[in-house]
Amino acid sequence: MVACGESLRKLSLLIHTMTEEEFQSLMSVTPNVEFLELKYLDRFSRLEISSQKLKHLVLKGCKKSLVTEINTPNLLSVEHTCYQSYLCFNYINTSHLREVDLEFRRSSHDIGWFTKLKDFLTSFPYSDNFRVVVLCSKNVSIHEKLREFFLPSLYNQKDLDPRIIISSRAFTEVLDRIFFFCHHDTLSLISTCSCSKDLELFYQTIAKQEENSERYGGRRKNWRRIVGGFEIVNLECTKEKSTSPWRDFLKSYSSVPYQVVSLRLEWKCLEIVRKASKMMV
Repeated sequence: MVACGESLRKLSLLIHTMTEEEFQSLMSVTPNVEFLELKYLDRFSRLEISSQKLKHLVLKGCKKSLVTEINTPNLLSVEHTCYQSYLCFNYINTSHLREVDLEFRRSSHDIGWFTKLKDFLTSFPYSDNFRVVVLCSKNVSIHEKLREFFLPSLYNQKDLDPRIIISSRAFTEVLDRIFFFCHHDTLSLISTCSCSKDLELFYQTIAKQEENSERYGGRRKNWRRIVGGFEIVNLECTKEKSTSPWRDFLKSYSSVPYQVVSLRLEWKCLEIVRKASKMMV
């Protein structure tokens, strides 16, 4: 690494066995890295990154609580995927940050933790544009604005144990992400103004699926081709017991003028499975 360290601009590491000392030694010989991706910091109790050149930081699979200090004044984007419930940033310089994508599980936290999380997020200069995505079982909701999202309301929904994504990505990019691994039954859009904009974007996305079938041929875009359609539903009228905690979560917005639009999604792949099952019977 010493031979090419000065010219290195992009570095991705899977560091199951790397120690903190080895990582610091590596960073000292690669001072011009602009994109840094770190996965599986199993042996780290502390992560310190100090760089004037770093612009993009990705942390994935941090399975133990880290003391993290990110002193990178020119950082433009940060992505943090945590498979447990904590958020590892103790300090991060947010002065130039433009893009944020954080994922974690609610698990067991008190209201104070959510308040601290919101304070942390709203310190970002562009936090007004962050979306909040809540995924639980077969349901998913997209909240348009972080500042309007009442994070402690999740604390009361102990039965949900949701995955939470907070992202500055565009609406269509958020859809690509949430439907990457799972084809949810319902999609709820939440806003204090109007959901019509996102609803129209969602409609346009699936209406053009045949036209863009070749363009969206990759796995990540595959959901566009296999979604069969959607209908607007009133979750109050559904009888499934599995949706009752989810209904309670959506109803928590009824005390303020939020608009909630819930969609029941139909998937072609699931329909094929059902037909095949009936034929076998």
